[in-house]
Amino acid sequence: MDPNKKIVDLTPEELTSLGYLSNDVAPGVKRRVERVLADPVRLGSVTVFMVECMIRRNPAQAASQDAAEPPASPTSPTSPTRVEQKLRASPPQV
Repeated sequence: MDPNKKIVDLTPEELTSLGYLSNDVAPGVKRRVERVLADPVRLGSVTVFMVECMIRRNPAQAASQDAAEPPASPTSPTSPTRVEQKLRASPPQV
């Protein structure tokens, strides 16, 4: 697909085949594409490239909402002993 092609110029079949209006796309992507289609005067300049950039920039948001397992936590567990050491090192301020 030509990345410079405007979203408003695509057929519903093309939008679905690109995954922009399918049930597998993240709700945010689908919602934005639907807004573009609903307001072509103001948002008609949005291109395939722009939507692809949005998907790449927000991979967690763009991932299917029906994922089999939840995404891994971005934080690692904190050792309780290290927390206790920090508390002892800095007395509470009153």
